[in-house]
Amino acid sequence: MTGTNPPKNRTGLILALILFVVLIIAVTVVVKLLYPDEPAGTETGESGNSSTGVVVFQSYYIEPERVDTGDCATLHWTVENADDIQLLRDGSVVVDQGKASDSYRDCPNQAAVYKYRLEASNSENANWIELQLIVDE
Repeated sequence: MTGTNPPKNRTGLILALILFVVLIIAVTVVVKLLYPDEPAGTETGESGNSSTGVVVFQSYYIEPERVDTGDCATLHWTVENADDIQLLRDGSVVVDQGKASDSYRDCPNQAAVYKYRLEASNSENANWIELQLIVDE
């Protein structure tokens, strides 16, 4: 007996293939909505462009935070999206044009509380943090 209806196992295969194609299309649409293409000219690494985006301090600390007069402490930092980085001690620049990941060693010879301000900026924004070093006699 020959009929025009395809066998049942073939019908299931056709339905599975249609569902698979619909799934691929749905995933493609969702990915395009979540991760749209960046506009032309915003690719990272283009020569001549400065950093853009929010300036972020990934890490920053001073070790040790307390020393005796004449002993040294080191400030460490890692900054993202910054073109210009400066470190000031009590308002005076001690590091100009610092690197994104850098450190500064200081050995104050007077007892005091020293305030350090790390400033970072790019063409769109700026950010800063403050640290302090306590120097005992």
